[in-house]
Amino acid sequence: MKNLDNLRTCPQCGSDLAGPFCSQCGQDNTHQRLHTKDVLKDVAGHFLTFDSKVFRTVSGLMRNPGRISLEYVQGKRQSYLSPFKFYVTVSALFFLITRLLQVKYRIDISLAPSSRLAQAANEMSQFLTSQLDYVVVVTLPLMAIVFRLVFRKSKYNFAETFVFLLYVTGVGYILQVLITPFARFASEGLIILGFLLRFGFLICGSVVFYQKKPLLGTVQTVLALFLYVLLTGSVAIAIGYAIYFCCS
Repeated sequence: MKNLDNLRTCPQCGSDLAGPFCSQCGQDNTHQRLHTKDVLKDVAGHFLTFDSKVFRTVSGLMRNPGRISLEYVQGKRQSYLSPFKFYVTVSALFFLITRLLQVKYRIDISLAPSSRLAQAANEMSQFLTSQLDYVVVVTLPLMAIVFRLVFRKSKYNFAETFVFLLYVTGVGYILQVLITPFARFASEGLIILGFLLRFGFLICGSVVFYQKKPLLGTVQTVLALFLYVLLTGSVAIAIGYAIYFCCS
């Protein structure tokens, strides 16, 4: 076995050591031989660090949904979960809980089926409303493009806008998780309340992130959401009609 006492070079990259941490690769070389306590300390440190990041991220977003995004794009990133990891975690948690509790988030929209085409449109609208959260996941990049255009004077690029939307829509999933146990026994009003809460968090986050006055930020957010829904709906309807005409 290689002697790890009195290391002068980093075992990882071979660079000369001038302290406990390698200046090139960052490896911690304070340990000599590996012992059980070192493994346990590493595991505990990992979970404690992860838990603290989760707490800071979630609590910060719940208190002020735009501040975490603003700090993240400005360079303060070590203290929080990455936006993509946060979004994937909370969305997966939401979908898991809704499946376990057999809760379906949908709002009935009925169109008079006076023709086969109207019936196809009705079926498409029912499908979209029943899969609304999946639609949001798939079309989130489109939402980022729309917000980037509407808030173009704020000088945020696509990636920074996408980070903001990952965080703020992730908060929406947390809110949905909190009300999901009650949604199974309640009417559509509770489901609509969940969407309204998500909408409110998005507006508050936009005002802070884009550093806008409340009224202007609200108007621009509503406009961005309107354009996003319009584009998403148009694409979905176009695809539905194309499938209808191809299969008819």
